[in-house]
Amino acid sequence: MNYRLYRGKEVMLCDGLRIAFNTLAEKTFQLSFEHWYQDGYWTFPTRCLTAIPPLPTLR
Repeated sequence: MNYRLYRGKEVMLCDGLRIAFNTLAEKTFQLSFEHWYQDGYWTFPTRCLTAIPPLPTLR
């Protein structure tokens, strides 16, 4: 499977990427960032890279 690197800003601004990142965090570390994001704690600048498999295309 081909993975792509995304910057923190891209993940934060794209619902699909943010959900994929959060799902990975839940499966790996049993923690969720969604409430943190919804409460406004995920702000710029975010200096991280995330490798996420390609998202399915919507038709």
